[in-house]
Amino acid sequence: MRSGAVGWLTIRSFALAAGIIVIVMSGCILAGDGGSDSSGSIVPPGPVESSSDSSVSPPSFGPVVGPIPMLGTADGGNATGIHGCIGDSGRYVHYEEDVSNGMEPDAQLHVISIYDTGDGTSPQLQNRGNVEVHVTRPGSVSLVLASYARANWIVTVASGVEIERIILTGYFAQTASAPAGTLIEEYSYETLGVALGFGIDWPSYGTADLVLHAEATTGRLLTSFRGCFASASFQIDAPEVHASRPRDSGSTSGTAEPAIVPGCDAVAAESTYCVTLAENRVAMVGLDSGTLCHGPEISSMTYDSPSLAWIGEYVYTCLGDRGIARISVIDGSIDVAPVACGLVTGHRDGLAATAMVDPNQSGPPLGHLVRFDSFGNAARRDIDSVYGRLPRSTLASVGGDRVYLASQSASSVYVADLDNMEEAHSIDLEGYDDWIAAMDVTARRELVISGPKHAGGVHMFDADTGVLQRVVPVSADPASAEPASIWGLDCVTETGGQ
Repeated sequence: MRSGAVGWLTIRSFALAAGIIVIVMSGCILAGDGGSDSSGSIVPPGPVESSSDSSVSPPSFGPVVGPIPMLGTADGGNATGIHGCIGDSGRYVHYEEDVSNGMEPDAQLHVISIYDTGDGTSPQLQNRGNVEVHVTRPGSVSLVLASYARANWIVTVASGVEIERIILTGYFAQTASAPAGTLIEEYSYETLGVALGFGIDWPSYGTADLVLHAEATTGRLLTSFRGCFASASFQIDAPEVHASRPRDSGSTSGTAEPAIVPGCDAVAAESTYCVTLAENRVAMVGLDSGTLCHGPEISSMTYDSPSLAWIGEYVYTCLGDRGIARISVIDGSIDVAPVACGLVTGHRDGLAATAMVDPNQSGPPLGHLVRFDSFGNAARRDIDSVYGRLPRSTLASVGGDRVYLASQSASSVYVADLDNMEEAHSIDLEGYDDWIAAMDVTARRELVISGPKHAGGVHMFDADTGVLQRVVPVSADPASAEPASIWGLDCVTETGGQ
């Protein structure tokens, strides 16, 4: 027997009475074929033992800095497959990478990520449940299996499949059984104090970090990702649909001119009109009449900030646990750039957003306003400009080279020049002290604010003084006095400016 160090991993080896040879690498286990057994039941070891080499330390799996490789941006992925996902509306996401990028199709990396192994209604975080993974896609396969809860992964294969390596990761400790000869490694906070990352949705910044750490650890490019809230089984087979590259990855939009929501031409004829999100639909509101026109339905999701950007045929907003969402005003389809953000607004045909996780170690710290020239750059975490640190706020709108900021409950807003964020000053809003669900600054220097239904409609203030100019009641039904509820605004004036 011999011992030594591979990277940070201290190697120990010993023989089990059952005849299976196991090589332990302070978190790594190899199920060897020491007899007639065809599989090995694996129980990862406890915490990492101290090494005599003081330079040996666990790896760091923090947020991945940019720029990063481009991954698919379509909400939910681009494929379907066999799974047992339940709970959280049973949402199952499945992404297949395009093998035409030079990756050998028989050298595969599949990532599966769940939150819980229970029924999805009451978390079973510390009660270890089984998750069966059956691999039928032929070739050399590496698996990364992630669960926040304790999980026992049971990996089986069909003829022609060779499992080279399994990496287990999560918050709580993970275990697995696998075909004999499979190298199994565990990275959990409970066991080692480190994990590759965690994310169950596609796309999301947590999932992107998990995938990128999986690629770096295995030395393979991603083949597929599967995820959901809770499941007891997955099958890795041939994809149901052809794997595709990210949609429209290169530019923010084909044109910067805001596209009109289908069926809302009458609203677009008004002197000032805005795009908004209302009742899980893309919508437009006319600020002459107060008419709200609903457009395409969009999938239900949590919008973290009521700030919007309207560029070309897309509306952009922040999904707090996923990234910058790009929503088509034409058909409601959604793409997500996996970069953590607090809010997003438009700026000169690009996107200005707050960096909630430092996307560049040599760039902006947490909470700074940054600019992405395109949606593709946001998806790659490739920052084009860095502005100053924002005061604590949940809404922002850029008018010219000035940024307007507000909290969701306020009687005033902050105003600052983009090149001098530290000199922000406040403007009191005449007669207003309530929740703010939407805010924008028009080309005519109007500060447009919408609050809850009881606030009476959209309030228009002078953007320099805060003096109230008018209030526009907004209703989805002109024959009804019932006010409409809207979320976020980006407005256009008759001069064509935003």
